[in-house]
Amino acid sequence: MPDKLLVRPDAGLSVGGAYLRSAQVLPIYEVAQRYHGPVTIIHGDHDVVVNIKASKRYEAVYENATLHVLKNADHSFINASRETVTNLATEAIVKQVQLNH
Repeated sequence: MPDKLLVRPDAGLSVGGAYLRSAQVLPIYEVAQRYHGPVTIIHGDHDVVVNIKASKRYEAVYENATLHVLKNADHSFINASRETVTNLATEAIVKQVQLNH
């Protein structure tokens, strides 16, 4: 396990080795499946930080999940996909608020 993993080399952003080691043993999917509300998952198809398999697994674990895979988008959604991400997130929040009223 590296001491540091560059997430965005162009911006000098990295994740520390301690985080990487601890993240491997956290029961993330077991905890996630306890949530029964709606979930919107947004993943860029050029994401080199998180593998698409993780988002697909979350989609399978949550009982009410929708996975949106954005073309030509990376992990940080810096390019033109930012507007799409904002719209998807806003739509999910508005829908949830409407359900709760």
